[in-house]
Amino acid sequence: MAFRDRLKRLLDEEKVPYEILVHSESFTAQEMAADLHVPGAELAKVVMIKVDGDLMMLVMPAEYSVDFDELQDVLGSGTIRLAKEDEFRELFPDCEPGAMPPFGNLYGLSVL
Repeated sequence: MAFRDRLKRLLDEEKVPYEILVHSESFTAQEMAADLHVPGAELAKVVMIKVDGDLMMLVMPAEYSVDFDELQDVLGSGTIRLAKEDEFRELFPDCEPGAMPPFGNLYGLSVL
């Protein structure tokens, strides 16, 4: 089942209201926010990270950047770094590279 269908089913089952928006191809979350005419603070972006060797999904407002020192303090972990695309690409076979949805639970990933 395609991701869009799985997500729609999840949202419908949980009775979560949603709207499907179509946008042109963008390379940053800020570009997507501008294309959709939404402030960057209102659009979530996904940042894939490795925490002590484990992949995790970090979901944050498009206009934010990751403060790795603060994240390390909050999580109390040893090492945190950006994950490389080749480390997670296969986890999202139904998504374009860089277009992972902020629903790691549908892919068996922890989400922060």
